[in-house]
Amino acid sequence: DQIALARSILLKHRDGTTPVAIVRNAGQAPQKALTDLENMPLEAIDMRTTVIIGNSQTVRLGEMLVTARGYRI
Repeated sequence: DQIALARSILLKHRDGTTPVAIVRNAGQAPQKALTDLENMPLEAIDMRTTVIIGNSQTVRLGEMLVTARGYRI
């Protein structure tokens, strides 16, 4: 329930199209998915999952999320 609560709080302050990366089993055979805050698959998130939520500058470039830090993409 905590991830659903976190998403609902974030949606009050962020656009639903905010990029999200979901990585499960990062140190082994990782499974990854790129989505957005609105469509984040809550059922795919468990204790082995890292969720990275982009900011207003984060964009999706192919299979990567990139946040510019003072440079042009």
